[in-house]
Amino acid sequence: MKIFKSSQAKLAVKQLKEPDQLIHRLRMINDEHVNRYNNLRAKLADMTTRISELEEASRWIPVSERLPEVVELVLCYAPHFHSVEIRWSDKIGEAVKYWRPMPDAPQEGEG
Repeated sequence: MKIFKSSQAKLAVKQLKEPDQLIHRLRMINDEHVNRYNNLRAKLADMTTRISELEEASRWIPVSERLPEVVELVLCYAPHFHSVEIRWSDKIGEAVKYWRPMPDAPQEGEG
C-alpha cells in the first residue's frame, strides 16, 4: 500500500470529487504528448531525408555506373594516383575507377 503525503492525499480526494476535471486534464496531457511525438517523428523524417541526400551527393560513383559530363569539374580516384581534381575528358583512360562531383566551395567564415 502506498503512503501519500498529506498534500497528495488531499489532492487525490479532491480529484475523486471532480472526476470530469481529472479526465479532461488527463486528455490534455495525452494530447500534448501525442503532439510532441508527432512533431519529433516529422523532424526525424526530415533529418533522415537530408542525410540520404548528403550521402548521395558525397558518394564516389563507379565509372562503370556512369560517366560525368565532358566539361564537368570532378574529383577522380585512380588506384595509382589517388584523388585528383580534373576536368573530365574522354581521353582520361582506364586509370580512373571512381569519380564524384566537386563539393561546394566553403562559405566565408566556415572552419
